[in-house]
Amino acid sequence: MRIAKTLLLALAGAVVAHALSLPLPWLLGPMLLLTALSMAGVRLRFPGQLRNPLFALIGFYLGGSVAYQSALFQPEWLYTAALMVVFTLLATAVCAWYFMRVAKYEREHALLAALPGALAYIVAHVVERDLPAAKIIIAQSMRVLLVVALAPFLYRWLVGGEPDQVARFAWQAPESGWVTDLAIIALASAPVIWLLKRMRVVNPWFLGGMLASVLCYAAGAATHTLPAWLLQVLLIFIGAMIGARFKGMRAAELLIHGGHSIIATALLLALTAATAWGGAAVLGLDPVAMFLAFAPGGVHEMALIAFAYSIEPVFVTFHHVLRIFLISWLIPLTYRPR
Repeated sequence: MRIAKTLLLALAGAVVAHALSLPLPWLLGPMLLLTALSMAGVRLRFPGQLRNPLFALIGFYLGGSVAYQSALFQPEWLYTAALMVVFTLLATAVCAWYFMRVAKYEREHALLAALPGALAYIVAHVVERDLPAAKIIIAQSMRVLLVVALAPFLYRWLVGGEPDQVARFAWQAPESGWVTDLAIIALASAPVIWLLKRMRVVNPWFLGGMLASVLCYAAGAATHTLPAWLLQVLLIFIGAMIGARFKGMRAAELLIHGGHSIIATALLLALTAATAWGGAAVLGLDPVAMFLAFAPGGVHEMALIAFAYSIEPVFVTFHHVLRIFLISWLIPLTYRPR
C-alpha cells in the first residue's frame, strides 16, 4: 500500500506540474511533491527492485536518441562538437571549484553538482552510490528550472521580441514496430551489462543499456524510435525514486543548497554566453542557436524551446545528446575509492 501510494502521488505530481507548465514536469513534478511530503513526515516507499531495470530502460531511450542524431550529423558540426567537449570540461571545473571552495562540498559531490546536464543519469548515479541527494539533486534540479524558465525571457532580450506565432510542440505517434525493437535491444543489453559488471563500471545497467541501444540502431537491428510516453513514464519513476529519499531533510538545507545552485547557474550561463558568442563569431553560426545548444538545461526542454522558436532544433538537440553521452562517461571519473 505504501508503494502504491508513493507511485500514485508521483503521478499526481507529474499531472499538476504539467498543468502548471513547469519545465521537465514528468521528473520535477513527482520529485518536488514527494520531496515536500517526505520532509513533512509522510511515509513513502519506492520499490528497490525496479531501480536497475529503470536505469536500463533510460539507457535504451537515450541510446536511440544518440543513434538518431548521429544520422543527422552535418560536417560543420564537427567543430561545435569539439567545442562542446571543451565547454563541458571547463564548465564542470568552474562550478566544481565554487561548490568545493565556497559551498564546502566534498570533491565527488561538487563534481556531480557541477556537471552541466544529464539530470536523469546523475540522479541514477546518486541513487546507485547512495550519495547525499540534497546537495546534488537540488543543485541540478534548480539549474534546470532556472535555465528553462529564463529561456523565453532571454530570447526576447536577445532577439528583441516574440515571434508572431510560437508553435506548440506535439509528440509524434509511436511507430508500430517499437515493441519488437525494444525486445531486441533488451536481449542485446544482457551481455553488455554483464561485461560492464565484471569490469566494475559504475551504474552498468544504464551504460550497458545505452551502448546496446546505440549498437542495435547502428547495425540496423532496431529501426523504430521508442515512444515519447515511455520517457515520460520513466521520468515519473525517477522522480518518485529520488523524492522518497528526502525523508528528514530540513527546509534550511533546501534553501542553502538552492542558493548555491542559483550562484553556480549564473556562472554557467555567463560561461555559456561567452562560449556561444565566441564560437558563433569564429564559425559564422547563429549565436542564439549556439546558446540554446550549450545551455545547461534538459535536452527535451531545450529542444522544445528551439522547435517553438524555429531556432535549428536538430542542431540544438544534437549537442545536448552529445553532452549527455559525454557526461555518462565522465561521471564514473568523479568516483574516488576510499
